[in-house]
Amino acid sequence: MQFRPKRREDVILDLAPLIDVVLLVLIFLMVTATFIKVGGVQVNLPKTSASVLGAEQKALVISVDSNGDYYVNSEPVPGGKAALRKALLQQAKHNKNILVRVKGDTNSPLQTIVDIMELVQNAGFVKVQILTQVKTS
Repeated sequence: MQFRPKRREDVILDLAPLIDVVLLVLIFLMVTATFIKVGGVQVNLPKTSASVLGAEQKALVISVDSNGDYYVNSEPVPGGKAALRKALLQQAKHNKNILVRVKGDTNSPLQTIVDIMELVQNAGFVKVQILTQVKTS
C-alpha cells in the first residue's frame, strides 16, 4: 500500500489587521496624552545644568518679567506685591497642596524672587519650584 504524502498548504499571514490595530493604539495614545504648556508670559529663564523634571502636573505659575510685573498663570497682577499677596491668599483657599512654580526673568533682581518665595510661604503653600532652562553646551 502506497501512501501519498499530504501536501501542506503555505501559511499566509495577513498583516493588514495587525497594522490596523497598531495604528489604532497609536492614535489612541496620541489623543489621550496630555500636553501641558507652562505659562504664556515671555520670560528669559536662568540657565542650569540640572536634569529636566519628570511628569508634568497641575501647577500655579507665578511669573515676574524684567520690568518687575507679576503674573499668576499668565494673568497680569496689577498692584505690585500687595496684589500678588492677595491673589496668592485667594488661590490658597482652594488648595494649599498645589505645586507653585516661580518663573523669574534672568534680568529681574534676586530680591524680587525672594519676595515671591516669601509671599508663597506666607500664603501656606508647601510645594514650590523655581523654573530654569537647561544650559546648552
